Amino acid sequence: MGRKPKYSKKVKIKACKDYEKGHINFQGIANDIRTTKEVVRRKNFNFKKRGIRKKTSLLKVRQEAEYKTVDFFKDKGYSVTKICKVLNTSRSGYYKHKNRVKPEKEKQDELLCSLITEYHSTFDEILMYRKMTMFINKLNHKSFSERYIHRLMNVLGITARIIRKKLIALE
Repeated sequence: MGRKPKYSKKVKIKACKDYEKGHINFQGIANDIRTTKEVVRRKNFNFKKRGIRKKTSLLKVRQEAEYKTVDFFKDKGYSVTKICKVLNTSRSGYYKHKNRVKPEKEKQDELLCSLITEYHSTFDEILMYRKMTMFINKLNHKSFSERYIHRLMNVLGITARIIRKKLIALE
């Protein structure tokens, strides 16, 4: 018996939303994606409980993009009040963000992200998170955990390029 096909997150979310709208039942969805009714029911339960997971980010501020937009248009000569009204953000929130002091953890994350991208390009994109941790700790005299470096690499979207061994045909 072959392996069951794995479906992307989009297909699973679409199936759960179809069920919510009442277009199709669990058995119909199971037939479409070639699985059992119980698996679909479990997926739908997890979807209801967790929802769509958000992508992680280094930014600790929710509306960072909106505040940067306000800065950009403020330099062009527009009033902060009008820009905030259009972007549906509060003016006080913008000024609070502008005068915000970055925590040490956020500064450390930014520093490590720059080191990770630098080492990633320096070592020809072959370092996985374990070796990346080893190089960062050794060259910078630090002691960061592998899990911490792995999480930052995931946030940056950096993965190692796998080098395949070339087989030489014997004649």
